Amino acid sequence: MSSTLPELKSFEAKSSLQHVFQELKDAIMMGEFAPGQKFRIDEFAQVFKTSHMPVREAINQLTIIGALESHPRRSASIVAFSPQRLDDLMDLRLAVEGRAIECAVEKVTAEDIATLTAFRAQMDQLLQSETLNLKAYLRLNQQFHFSIYAIADNPQLMDVIELAWLRYGPMLNMLNGGSARDALMSGNDDHMEMIEGLRTRDAQRAKDALRSDLLDAAATICARNDELEAG
Repeated sequence: MSSTLPELKSFEAKSSLQHVFQELKDAIMMGEFAPGQKFRIDEFAQVFKTSHMPVREAINQLTIIGALESHPRRSASIVAFSPQRLDDLMDLRLAVEGRAIECAVEKVTAEDIATLTAFRAQMDQLLQSETLNLKAYLRLNQQFHFSIYAIADNPQLMDVIELAWLRYGPMLNMLNGGSARDALMSGNDDHMEMIEGLRTRDAQRAKDALRSDLLDAAATICARNDELEAG
């Protein structure tokens, strides 16, 4: 039976708990797990080539911060999708990420613009390919957004953004229907608008583009959920 897990690196020369937590956190943020997907300690222990203890503790930590939900017999899963949860997270993301991009406008450099433009070009290349590699696209999307938020240089704001992405990330896994490519192409147009807003130091332009990007993705996720429920 083939595994449904994303590609995760096995144990490295650092705390096994730190490594397992970071790998799972990154994968959740980038939509590599689906809403409702179960987390099995045995399976992850094999993947990470470690004992059950660091896996169990990493899962406990992810549950505490709301990325996972616990079930009887010490099992856990990604929180199931609900439209209300999506709406609540979008309100949070629009507020904190909007503030971050406003701050970034004041501090962005030419080197930052070049980095963001390169990410956007790579995403465009993936979107133009015959078969869309959604996993690769979502990884680049996360790097693009967090590169902007890093420019803001506000660690407290970044912590809140990361928490919101941890809870929202699995919903990105739902961008796999027939309309996903169109939605992502529209989002990548918004990415260019964000870059231009940053380059010209037009905070409203950058913030409007971010808002369009987030809301369009949310609408596509809701539509995909309707398709799955109807099917």
